[in-house]
Amino acid sequence: MTETVKSLWPPQIRPNILSPMTILQAQAAALLQQTGGVLSADIKRREEEDKLILTFDIVVPALDGYRHRVLVLAHGRDMAYPAVVDAEVFRPTGLASVREFIEAQQAPLLGVTKKPVNRADSDQELVDLVGKVLQSPQVLSAAQSLIARASEALAAKEAGNGES
Repeated sequence: MTETVKSLWPPQIRPNILSPMTILQAQAAALLQQTGGVLSADIKRREEEDKLILTFDIVVPALDGYRHRVLVLAHGRDMAYPAVVDAEVFRPTGLASVREFIEAQQAPLLGVTKKPVNRADSDQELVDLVGKVLQSPQVLSAAQSLIARASEALAAKEAGNGES
């Protein structure tokens, strides 16, 4: 009698895993569509030692291509995950955050392993982290400010063209 062994692999291993670049490209396209082209996004890729670094900037065409850095993402050259996201929302502010940051830095020395809040070990975790960054108050206020400045620049340009 032959007994079959069911798969012991975790269900998160599937054929349609998204790369960090694919996730960021989708968000760049969404920003362009959502703002009607007032804002766009630019993703740059560079290699550094054994890492790949992706930068994600909001770009304002009406302001001569003015750029605002939203996040920097790093992952191994050969492995897309884990990926680490650096963005303002993850930086410590206030006394409690600074204390938490210091404790996290000391944890490995004490034999405690705590996953950093800005590390994604899978594509779904990265989607969640990027969503947290894009929906943060810091990015919202930056995007709204840039749209307001772009609107002023476009209105001034139109007024200048109307007078000639």
